[in-house]
Amino acid sequence: MSVDDQRTNTRVLSRENILSIYVPAIVLSLGNGIAIPAIPVFAESFGVSFGQASLVFIIHMVGGMASTLPTGLLVDRIGRRKVILAGPLLVAISSLLTATAQSFELLLLYRFIGGWAQQMWMLSRLAHIADTGGDRQRGRQITGMVGLDTIGRLLGPGVGGFLALWDIRAPFVAHGILSLLSVVPSYVTIRESAPSRGGRADRAGPGAGVSQRAALIALLTFPVVIFFVAQLLASMTRGALWGGTVNLYPV
Repeated sequence: MSVDDQRTNTRVLSRENILSIYVPAIVLSLGNGIAIPAIPVFAESFGVSFGQASLVFIIHMVGGMASTLPTGLLVDRIGRRKVILAGPLLVAISSLLTATAQSFELLLLYRFIGGWAQQMWMLSRLAHIADTGGDRQRGRQITGMVGLDTIGRLLGPGVGGFLALWDIRAPFVAHGILSLLSVVPSYVTIRESAPSRGGRADRAGPGAGVSQRAALIALLTFPVVIFFVAQLLASMTRGALWGGTVNLYPV
């Protein structure tokens, strides 16, 4: 099925969207929420200071930031589907490794990988929605995905708190298992949607460089720059709120 056909036939609440977008979104965010209460306490177990403990949140965001450009290149070069599947798999690996961390340095490394992988999933998912969603559907699909992500983050900490009482490493194991489970519906339902995956000539043709430059120039218009600045400021505020989770760290 061509990309145009997919756009025509895709409904906001279609079986494919439910299994490939909404279910993975809430499962992954639930896993993230489960892990959050355990992170500060786990950091304390390595005997670090309050300032050092805050690095477990900062390094996760740094991983996401560092992943942005490479992920953009990957979704165009190897396709959306592979990156969509690879992201949660890497999240699962990083979370399971976090449960085995024997030093604060290893904890930071695994958190960086987790942030990188989380960004891979998010960006490739948005690219897939842009490819397959109709003009009047994309916004609702993204809103639904973000809404379910928020629900998962709200429900997760309560579950994570109970698991942490049993074993401080248990929430990370649960996060890893949920991340693995989130891959299953995507693997079954998602088909490659990148327009350029249809032929090599489209990617390697003489007009490829020109089209990329034109796209870059289009991003430098005043309204788009203002939008990016507003998004940056909003993200800074949101980042401060998420970073405030370190206040859970017992002092």
